Amino acid sequence: MKKMEIDSLLRRVANGDNVAFGELYEKTKRGVFAFLHTYLQNYADTEDAMQSVYLKIKQGILSYKAGTNGRAWLLQIAKKLKQ
Repeated sequence: MKKMEIDSLLRRVANGDNVAFGELYEKTKRGVFAFLHTYLQNYADTEDAMQSVYLKIKQGILSYKAGTNGRAWLLQIAKKLKQ
């Protein structure tokens, strides 16, 4: 997924667009899962962490700075949860 596409979806989510949140999840879940699973090495723990990541995204969306690297922002949230 291209940086601009993630950025666009994150901006839409920030504006309360739940459809965009679903699209963001569908388009980023594989990468986030792989990132988390590398650290957690357990499928069930990774699934739990995934739920937490997307909840944190929804809760903290207003801290996302539009025009920056949205993928890096998502993975930074995931990185904080795996610690």
